[in-house]
Amino acid sequence: MKIRITIIGTLILLLNISAVKLHPPIIPACINGKCGYIDNKGNWVIEPQFEEADDFVDNDLAAVRINGMYGYIDKNGKVVIEPKFKSAGSFINNKFAIVVYNNKYGIIDVTGKMVVEPKYDLIRFDKHYLYFNIVLNRKRGTINSSGEIIEPIFDEIQPFKKNGLAIIRLNGKYGFINEKGKIVIEPQFDYAKGFFDNGLACVAINKKAGLINSKGEIVVEPVFDHINPFAKNGLAAASTNMKEGFIDKTGKFVIEPKFNRVSNFSDNGLAAVQVNYKWGYIDKTGKMVIEPQFYRAEQFDGNGLAKVHTSLGTGGTGVINVNGQFVVEPKYRDVAPFNENGISVIKIIQQRNTPKKNDEYSSSDKDSNVYEVVEAPESTQWKSGCVNSKGKEIVEPKYDEVFISSNSRYIKLILNHKKGLADINGNIIFEPKYDNIVLYGNTIFVKIDNKWAITDANGKYIVEPKFDWVISSVYR
Repeated sequence: MKIRITIIGTLILLLNISAVKLHPPIIPACINGKCGYIDNKGNWVIEPQFEEADDFVDNDLAAVRINGMYGYIDKNGKVVIEPKFKSAGSFINNKFAIVVYNNKYGIIDVTGKMVVEPKYDLIRFDKHYLYFNIVLNRKRGTINSSGEIIEPIFDEIQPFKKNGLAIIRLNGKYGFINEKGKIVIEPQFDYAKGFFDNGLACVAINKKAGLINSKGEIVVEPVFDHINPFAKNGLAAASTNMKEGFIDKTGKFVIEPKFNRVSNFSDNGLAAVQVNYKWGYIDKTGKMVIEPQFYRAEQFDGNGLAKVHTSLGTGGTGVINVNGQFVVEPKYRDVAPFNENGISVIKIIQQRNTPKKNDEYSSSDKDSNVYEVVEAPESTQWKSGCVNSKGKEIVEPKYDEVFISSNSRYIKLILNHKKGLADINGNIIFEPKYDNIVLYGNTIFVKIDNKWAITDANGKYIVEPKFDWVISSVYR
């Protein structure tokens, strides 16, 4: 059976979701036990009348619960798909939605017509990989790019690659199927990775790794301990005899296996390597361009920055550029990857509470029920903040947790279980004082004393706390 949408069409739409803007926003909210939809000023666009209300998520329809069952309404509040489902997901790009009917999963279109019959134990859609996971009797299947169902007969199935093949696992062995669900490479491998952009996949036989082509022919004999994915420069990290180097697609070592450990090559052409327990960086010829000096080193990101650790323990983490110069000094416990705005979350140790000599606590052996007195352990208190890609602290590391919103407009601050907010430049909108914060586009919801309010970008109330519930706490 074919469904009326294609994964290719879904891909095009998903890639453009970031350009979609809500004008005006229609936001689910509840008051006095009933749910409806408000605008960003708190005015009711659809009066509260439903038991539950889901987000429109850039779609024309949204799921609501009426008399214990789920259906769909349009943006005028009109029921367009009758409430008959036990569960109903959001429509994906205005095309289809996953629903539960008679305790089985199926897929409907925007008219409510079943385009995948409700007979499965589970259906999930992965927006990152544009991939369906269909489960029946603990077996897995999927839907191909033509909308055809590949029935769940496999123990595992992975997303299709560019060459139209997908890894499957059956009876403990890995093989490959085509988009029709036909096994084209028999399950015979201990594991499989790929296919990579060079048309090869890594497979293991008898705990040794080699490479095959799309016909299943072995092009590099399985003699390696492991093979990593190939980088853009055509090299893949590989190991043999407990040493690591880099091979080309023929399996020849271009950079000899002389390192204790290595990372993959980054897009900037550098790879981290460990020599005598110190990490440095080499280029594609194997030349050491940043001398081994770090306790640990990670790959360079798309900004040309890499996290390194200068010591073992609770500090010594910083960020270097491609010249090996520190742009973030190595004084933090951790430095998270930089986002597209060049902002990173940092962690430090504010204090370590070492027990006094006479401090003791009881510990028990559960099997013998014998209690003994042991020394109380140390406790460590972490604090978080933010730095920019120039190493400047834009949010002082004094908070229990710090999160950057997925829309990269705000920084959420948590201290003593209370939430606060800063803009992306680190300017404090309000210090942590609310029970929760939800960001919906440019709309800021805050929760205090079990009621939700709306504030502006300066932290001033637009709507005083009055809502029982607003859209789930998901950054958009």
